[in-house]
Amino acid sequence: MYDVLQVGRILDLHQRQAGADAGTIAGLRTSSSSEQPMSLKRIRLELARTPDHPNGSSDHGYEFVAPLDAKGHLDSSAWPQAKGACTVRRFWARSPDEHGLLIHRRNGSWAFSYEAGDDDDEPIFRFDKHNFTVGEYVTVTEHDGVARPFRVVDISPALIRK
Repeated sequence: MYDVLQVGRILDLHQRQAGADAGTIAGLRTSSSSEQPMSLKRIRLELARTPDHPNGSSDHGYEFVAPLDAKGHLDSSAWPQAKGACTVRRFWARSPDEHGLLIHRRNGSWAFSYEAGDDDDEPIFRFDKHNFTVGEYVTVTEHDGVARPFRVVDISPALIRK
């Protein structure tokens, strides 16, 4: 599992490999201010109704950063420039948070990844086809192999801190 410091180190490594200067984060230009709104969105998913949670649960879900196009779909053409900023946090009641990255695989699918390699990846069913608007549903296949429904409960501009 990536922790917050590991994600920071990954971003630092990405910057060094890309030859980025101090005014660039994950290939995205920033200003001299401490916060700059980017064309990225922070999306919050919460567990929808399941047999274990018939009313859903705000204590189980994901928050992630992703580039969205004007229609609210994941923007795969913008992802290569923004991938270092596309982080995910999995929160699950009575379990430590997991921190990782939103990845776009060579076959065009999307997944949440918490460690190097793909053993722990959580594929997201038809993520590229979803319209990310509040109230829509997304299915994530989690570590345990179970596909669970999640509801989009919030979409806001992502802030990238220097």
